[in-house]
Amino acid sequence: MRQPWKNLGLVVGFGVLCGAGLIAGAAPGQAQTALDAQIGAVANAEHEEQERYRRAYEAQVNAYKQEKAAREKRAAARQRSADARAREAAAAAAADKKRDQGYEDQMRALALEERRLKLQAAKTRIARENEFIDRELHEKDAETDVIKSHADAARNLSAGSKTLLEKKGEQAVLEGQAAVKKESGWFH
Repeated sequence: MRQPWKNLGLVVGFGVLCGAGLIAGAAPGQAQTALDAQIGAVANAEHEEQERYRRAYEAQVNAYKQEKAAREKRAAARQRSADARAREAAAAAAADKKRDQGYEDQMRALALEERRLKLQAAKTRIARENEFIDRELHEKDAETDVIKSHADAARNLSAGSKTLLEKKGEQAVLEGQAAVKKESGWFH
């Protein structure tokens, strides 16, 4: 940036020299007025130059501030975008984790249900085995009853045959005794 005060000395010196040349050929009142006018012109030029530099400086400062604000705005936008991506990634990770946890929960529930069904099947099989055992016992009891019935029948037949034989034997004895008596009698 240019510094206006460096050129100011040149402008003032040039104005003084020019004013001095004018003063030499002019009347003293006029020379003073001309000198004042030249000094005023130099002061005005100097003031305009300073004002132009000030405006240029302010424009440069404003441009810098605008550029800085734009940079900060872009940085904030980048940060918001990065934050949004991070939130999306975190949400996706949380959704994946929740989905994974849900899947694991379902797998645990399935495994638990499978164990429960196996246990129920085992209980049913044991109950059926008990039924089979009971049936076998009833069959054995029935077989035993049949065997006992056959044995009782055989015993009854044997007892009946024995009794019949005993009666036949007694009858034979009685018949034998009667025959002996008949033969042993007087009138035979």
